[in-house]
Amino acid sequence: MDIQNRLITSRGARTHTRRLALSLALALSAAALPSAALAGADTWEEIAKKDGITVERRPKEGAAFYELRARATVALTVEDFAATVWTFRDYTQFMPYVKVLKVLAEDAASATLYQQIAMPLVADRDYVVRWVRAPSPDGRATLLRFDSVTDVGPAANTNGFVRVLNIHGSWLLEPTDDGKSTRLTYELYSEPGGAVPSWIVNMASKDAPREVVAAMVKRVTERVAARAKAAAPVVTR
Repeated sequence: MDIQNRLITSRGARTHTRRLALSLALALSAAALPSAALAGADTWEEIAKKDGITVERRPKEGAAFYELRARATVALTVEDFAATVWTFRDYTQFMPYVKVLKVLAEDAASATLYQQIAMPLVADRDYVVRWVRAPSPDGRATLLRFDSVTDVGPAANTNGFVRVLNIHGSWLLEPTDDGKSTRLTYELYSEPGGAVPSWIVNMASKDAPREVVAAMVKRVTERVAARAKAAAPVVTR
């Protein structure tokens, strides 16, 4: 069974602790970094692998949290994947724990978003990020990058939300040799803001990047299937 089918059909019960850890990680997506690791080499360490998605982490120089990344190869084109990542207004429909997403500005190559993440037990988080889309020189690969900004959007730390001020990440989408599949790399670094127990963030770090990638792969697959169905000729009897 291929990765898309496994991701679409696999369902499992989740405990309250698991849901808390995952929701925190989707907003924070970084694990507390032990002091010993800060002096480590710039090397990615595999921490989880499931459903064809490999999750890794590495120390970030001068920072107290890990960078995280998830990698997979999926039978979807770069064009279809990039188009779905850019459908920001749909994120509340399929991205876990996304409570509110407002597009503050958008054009063909960039977008500025305000996003709220719903969390149990602790204050909800929010942040403002600016996305930039950049194709490779040969036009085959695409890099979709986002970085936190502070010069636009609602005022920080209002209405019960804790502002995440340092969040950066990207989707690197590279075609396989035949152009029919995509080698995807999702990277993320952020600092949580507020007081969050380190054991919760540590627990979540193994699952959150995979859940983000899984949700996006599922959404792209559904969009491609819907398009194919709409284009299929109507058979009359």
